[in-house]
Amino acid sequence: MEDRFHHHHVPEEEKPVIAEDTLTEDAFVYWNLDANIRLDYGVPDASWREMKEILMNNL
Repeated sequence: MEDRFHHHHVPEEEKPVIAEDTLTEDAFVYWNLDANIRLDYGVPDASWREMKEILMNNL
């Protein structure tokens, strides 16, 4: 995915949005749970780096 983002010059703030569309099964469920918690508590959306860390550390 990093290569694709680099090749297409995807801005950092768009990477999590694009990556979210590719998640499947447990990763999709976990990411939606994290996003809802962030929304409920007014926490900013995760950056691309944070998204990778969250998913790698929890799946």
